[in-house]
Amino acid sequence: ASALRDSPVVASPAEGLPPAFSPDGKEVSYLEERTTLKVVNLASGKSRVVLPGDLNYSYADGDQWYQWSPDGKSFAVQFLSPTRWSSEVGIVDAAGGKPVFNVSRSGYEDEQPKWARKGEVLIWATDRFGTRQHSGNPRESDIFAAFLTKKAWDRFRLDEAAYAQLVEKEKEADKKKDKDKAKDGDKGKDKDKEAEKKDEVKLPEPVAFELDALDDRTARLSLHSASLADAALTPDGETLVYLARFEKGYDLWKYVPRKKEVKLVAKLDADRGASLRIDPEGKKAIVLADEKLSSIDLESGKATPVKASAKIELKAAEERASLFEHAWRQTQRKFYVETMHGVDWAAMKTAYARFLPQIDNSR
Repeated sequence: ASALRDSPVVASPAEGLPPAFSPDGKEVSYLEERTTLKVVNLASGKSRVVLPGDLNYSYADGDQWYQWSPDGKSFAVQFLSPTRWSSEVGIVDAAGGKPVFNVSRSGYEDEQPKWARKGEVLIWATDRFGTRQHSGNPRESDIFAAFLTKKAWDRFRLDEAAYAQLVEKEKEADKKKDKDKAKDGDKGKDKDKEAEKKDEVKLPEPVAFELDALDDRTARLSLHSASLADAALTPDGETLVYLARFEKGYDLWKYVPRKKEVKLVAKLDADRGASLRIDPEGKKAIVLADEKLSSIDLESGKATPVKASAKIELKAAEERASLFEHAWRQTQRKFYVETMHGVDWAAMKTAYARFLPQIDNSR
């Protein structure tokens, strides 16, 4: 067995979560104090601010959202509207120092943006058309898409016949590229450089965003509003795969906007939450539903359980001590007044921590 060496990526008294590697693996993004989006360069150890903390607010661990673009040049972010308490969806430069571009601009709740079509399309959930209860939940949402280049928008608007012709042309072009590569494969090869490049991650071509008049290239992608748990586009951008609740729990659906075809893929009845990812070929959805993992064929609906096993050495007393520390620290950081209403918070920690060795349960 190989030895693993742990070392801190960011050593700071500030909270830092959730981390995510950049597509090339050379940088790590994180939310400092759950609000400020920062990126640390692993080689230099230096961090930079990408999105200021005044555009986010954290109620609970994990309720914030951001995602690297496929080319690693940008982030899709969920942030607070500057004039009212609602979530907007935007794009911000990963280099830092630039303002966020507001993509959604709706005034409704716009959440969890995701990249599609190698970074040419941005999709997100919005409740602007859905029904909602007075309490706010549950509410119905749709999936919207912003086409960040005119080329991507023109592709989306093609009818079935024109799209089929385009796909055929692209296949022929790919075949020609492969033939040309095969011909030139042995010409002037530098073996050392090729060996170095083997470990490099191949990223898609950088996308030059065309953000002027983006409202005119934004479309409602879903056919109907629903209570949504998650959604994703297949790699070709043709099929929206989503988890929607209409009856008991969440089921897996798919919709092809170009054909206006909607289909129930698999009946899951997940009532404790669900999420999904699409495989690189766009043939299967990897679904986590009611804490069970399965691979579901998008054509047949056949579900195959994904087996996973792990061993853990649980030290219950130490876990409770860690949870106690976490709750104490989080309350101190997030309480609405810094004075804690005059309570000596450090003294309170000492007073209650002495009971930890005698506690034998997590209640």
